[in-house]
Amino acid sequence: MSLYKKYISEEDDSQGLAVVLEEKKEIELKKQAFEEKVNEIKEIIRLIEEEERSIETRERELEQEERKAETHQEKREITQKVREVEDKRREVEEKRWEEEKKIQELKKEEEEIEVSYQKILNREEEFILGKEKKEKTTEKEKLEERLKEILKVKDVLRKETESLLDKKDALITKLREINKNLELIVRDEESIQSREKLTEDLTEKRESERERREIEDRRRELEEVKWEIEEDLEKLDSEKDEIKKIIKREEDLRDKIQEIDAFLGIESPDLEPEPIISLAPKTPKEAPIRENAVTPEPEPEPEPEPEIYRASATPVPPEGGAIEGEKSYEKGEEVKMIAIPNEGYEFIEWLENDSPVSLKENYIFTMNKDRKLIARFTKKKANNEIVEEFLRTNSSSPDLDLLKAKENKDFFNFILGMAKEAKTK
Repeated sequence: MSLYKKYISEEDDSQGLAVVLEEKKEIELKKQAFEEKVNEIKEIIRLIEEEERSIETRERELEQEERKAETHQEKREITQKVREVEDKRREVEEKRWEEEKKIQELKKEEEEIEVSYQKILNREEEFILGKEKKEKTTEKEKLEERLKEILKVKDVLRKETESLLDKKDALITKLREINKNLELIVRDEESIQSREKLTEDLTEKRESERERREIEDRRRELEEVKWEIEEDLEKLDSEKDEIKKIIKREEDLRDKIQEIDAFLGIESPDLEPEPIISLAPKTPKEAPIRENAVTPEPEPEPEPEPEIYRASATPVPPEGGAIEGEKSYEKGEEVKMIAIPNEGYEFIEWLENDSPVSLKENYIFTMNKDRKLIARFTKKKANNEIVEEFLRTNSSSPDLDLLKAKENKDFFNFILGMAKEAKTK
């Protein structure tokens, strides 16, 4: 059992950590007392060394006096003094050796204290790390709950998106028919104008005028219908923006969960978000087995060839950027498609069958079928355009704020920052 499990299982985290901190405090007091003791001995040794230097000085002085001595009595007295100094030196040396021995013994004690201190630090680190892991695990559980809610919304959106795409296809088909009819009307108008130029007959001119008016009425009717269709298409695009927000929230949650798994040392599963609409082919039904049929001996199956699929992508508009990663892949192989915006453009999203699949420039997925993607780009807006658009949308007095932004650089930069922050959310 690890130290963390041992202490956490006995009581809660705070009590176990309190025990460790109390032990740490005791060891730190021991270390402090030990250092004071060592300093006291070092001070004693310093005084002893000073005394030894004083003795050496006295010995040199006696040597000089001995050389100068003339009588036997003087030499004898000096010799006696030398012996006394030597005895003193021996006594001081004994003291120094005793203190140095104490230092050696204290070194062993110091090592024991340091080992104990290091152990308690490790235990403290385990408690703190365990607490962080617990907090991260709780955070992950909350994120996973939010992810489940988003996935439920995504399932609903999947069905709604199918309906939206059907509706969009019908509107686009109808719009094409209207455009064709408008082209025919333009040709009819040109034909009537040509006839009017070629005739001088008043009756024919009146007939042409009547036909032209009928054609104009038809054109107006078709234009009205066309405007209604275009408005409906805009509404569909705005609903698709809501889907993009859901995908962005899902990707952000998955990224955060992966970060927590990395901290906890857990290998994350493949968290590639699924497209809103799944285009996977349905599994065909197996042929029924006839009764009394003779089952032949199975032949050894040849080694299956790898299934090859193609990943292709189209930049929209074509001048908006380039694509990397287009080629053939084996089934199960990881694919990394990279959208590279050209100068003056920025990346918006990856689409598959008009449905958003990723908002990141690097779209990573596992190959299991042919994938035809679209990388959408848009022209970058100038800073003044971004500020004006933001104020027009969010300010109660946009004209005054625009004038203030033009005159005040700090205010302009503040609004620009708010606009860019709002765009990333």
